[in-house]
Amino acid sequence: MILDHLKNAHLYFGLNPYFKTVFKYLNEVKAADFEQKKLEIDGSNCFLLYFDMEGKGKDGVKLECHQKYLDIHFVLKGSDLMGYKETSLCKDLDKDDMTENDYKLFNDKPVSEVLINEGYFAIVFPGDAHAPLMGEGKFLKVVAKIIV
Repeated sequence: MILDHLKNAHLYFGLNPYFKTVFKYLNEVKAADFEQKKLEIDGSNCFLLYFDMEGKGKDGVKLECHQKYLDIHFVLKGSDLMGYKETSLCKDLDKDDMTENDYKLFNDKPVSEVLINEGYFAIVFPGDAHAPLMGEGKFLKVVAKIIV
């Protein structure tokens, strides 16, 4: 997992061919964009999901991981608390929907928590089990899903 401010996004362009394009979108996102739920950049290879919501609290979420996609979680307004645990250390599988929808859910507890404040992003790789939405306040957040 990488946590950084959007002003430093250029440092990560070389990690994935879609990063430069995705970060361009994230730099231009505004509150009115949250009227849509999804924006396709390159079909199922790269798309954005928009969340205008309240956090679910620490007991309202589970650790999840992906295999086909990495995520970039960007908070436009407010903040989101995200739990973290290395996927290989997760032992209590709740649901395996990897084949159909590219995710597994775990009942394990995170080993650490990261607060993603306004203007910051977190890059979550397939080896990163993460529990987004752990905060309790309202926020505007964009999640970029990028094929690996």
